[in-house]
Order: sequence, then structure tokens, then C-alpha cells
Amino acid sequence: MTTHLDKGHWQQAASGTRRRGFTLLELILAMALTCMLAMTLYATLRTAFRAQASATGAVEALRSAQIAMEFVGKDLTCALPPTGVMAGAFYGMPMGTPTTDSAGDMSDSVEFYAVVSGVEDDTDPTKDDGMKRINYTIAPGPNGEKCLVRRVQGNLTAQEQLPAVDEIICRNVASLSFQYFDGTQWTDTWDSTAEQDTLPLMVEVTIELMPVGNQKQGYRLTRTYGLPCTVAGNLTGGTT
Repeated sequence: MTTHLDKGHWQQAASGTRRRGFTLLELILAMALTCMLAMTLYATLRTAFRAQASATGAVEALRSAQIAMEFVGKDLTCALPPTGVMAGAFYGMPMGTPTTDSAGDMSDSVEFYAVVSGVEDDTDPTKDDGMKRINYTIAPGPNGEKCLVRRVQGNLTAQEQLPAVDEIICRNVASLSFQYFDGTQWTDTWDSTAEQDTLPLMVEVTIELMPVGNQKQGYRLTRTYGLPCTVAGNLTGGTT
């Protein structure tokens, strides 16, 4: 009697164990649902990471353009009148004029003389104090992208002049343009040798960046700078 009960109890327990297990179909469905959940989570994270990268790239590009504007503004406000012994001409060349070393790129360019201050360095003319010949233009970068380049030549009074040094101050630039105000109207070109050796009263600078990420249009920055030496140079006919 006891043996019969034990056997029945064992069969009942074994039957209960089989009922608590999973069939192959159930395992396949569970794995499929897990894969779908993982793919959904991956797609969500990928979208979030791409949005973060796009936002970071846009902010970095805009900050780079703002810093470039600070460079341009500082140099323009230090521009020297193109008169006197140490003076040099102020040239503003409009878009459509091929610029030196621009690989055929058509862009605005400006060249002038200015007294800039920095850290003295005999090997780098952009780091020492004194008068410099400064040029801003668009040129191809190391990776082929269009860059805003600050070209500086120092030691202008030395018997043997050092070559100009190029500084890339902003990358992925779509366009660079300058406008010059003569007191009456704005013009896209300026040649001090044809303007009685005078500087423009104001210079408007516009930098347009290439689109970043999902942007349809890049950022556009415009600043206007007054040239302090303009009035003094025009009135006295000499450097100040």
C-alpha cells in the first residue's frame, strides 16, 4: 500500500514538473521579444547620441566662429592709416577675385597693416609685438575643408624678412564677406591707394558656416567694427 502511494506521488510530482517547464516555441517567442526590445532600445539610444553629437558640433562650430570674429575685430580696430613712412595700403578685395594660395577659391579677402600685441617669439611673427601685415581670406585646410585663414607677416623693418605664417582660426566656413563704409555708403571693395590713402570708417564682417548634422543652413555671424585711426589719419594726413 505504501509503495503504491509513493509511486503515485512520484508520478504526480513528475507530471507537475513537466507542466512548469517551457516548450521550444515559448523559448523562441521569448528570445524574439527580447531581440525586438534590444533593437528598439538601441535605435532610441542611437538617435539620442546622434542628436547629442549634432548639438555639440553645432555649438563648437558657432563658438569657433565667434572666436574668429574676435580675432578679426581686434586686428581691424588696430589697423594703421596707409600714410607715413611705415604705412602700408589697405586692400579689400570682393568675392570673385582669386586670392593668393586659395586654390582657385573665390572669396572676399582683406589686407592691411596693424600694430598688434602678443608674446615675443623670434620664430613666430604672429606672437611678438609690433607692426604686422595681416591678411584674412578663405583657403583649403589639411582635410580639404574651407577655412578662414589669418596670414601674418612680422619683422617688416628687418633686412631679411621672415615668411608669412598662416593661422587657421575657423574651419568649415561656407563664405567670408566684407563691406566697407566710407561715411556715405557701403561698398564691397576698398583700395586705399585710390581713396586718397584713407581707411574706411567701418568694416562689416560676415562669416557663414557650413551646415552641421541635420542643419539645412549653417550659422551666419555679422559684426561691424569701427576703425579708430580713420578720422585722425584722414585729418592729419599722417600716422597717429
